[in-house]
Amino acid sequence: MLNELPGGLATSPAPADAQRVLAGWWSRVAAFLIDWLVLIVAIVLIEAIARVVQSTVVIVVLFVGWAFAALIGYWVYFEGSASGQTPGKHALGIRVRGVGGGRASYGQALGRNLLRDLMAIFWPVGIANYLWPLWDRKNQCLHDKAASTIVVRYTP
Repeated sequence: MLNELPGGLATSPAPADAQRVLAGWWSRVAAFLIDWLVLIVAIVLIEAIARVVQSTVVIVVLFVGWAFAALIGYWVYFEGSASGQTPGKHALGIRVRGVGGGRASYGQALGRNLLRDLMAIFWPVGIANYLWPLWDRKNQCLHDKAASTIVVRYTP
């Protein structure tokens, strides 16, 4: 669908209207694993700093900061950004969008990730959540459905 300018001029489709190809399950899993690898490297660096500093207070602050960043901040920051891509999603050429195809808000990214983490606590629900895209026509996890988000392939 072309956008129409005043005077009847047509433009190319807006990015939200561009062809949306839903991301496959394997690319989502691989991106998730890459992101956890990034977070594990961060915890290894923090652990190395903790060995040098040898201060209990500093160690606790670093680990609590990492836990918050790893569980919430990292995912929300990247998925709520204009690109909608964590480093793992960028490497696999996929991104998080709102169901309409536009940018997912930071609120959607927060809700999506909080729900994902809460479901993971109850492992049978967490497993069902991660496997849900295998039979869902929009390839959505349950946390995507709740946050009104989709994961799409991205081609610049």
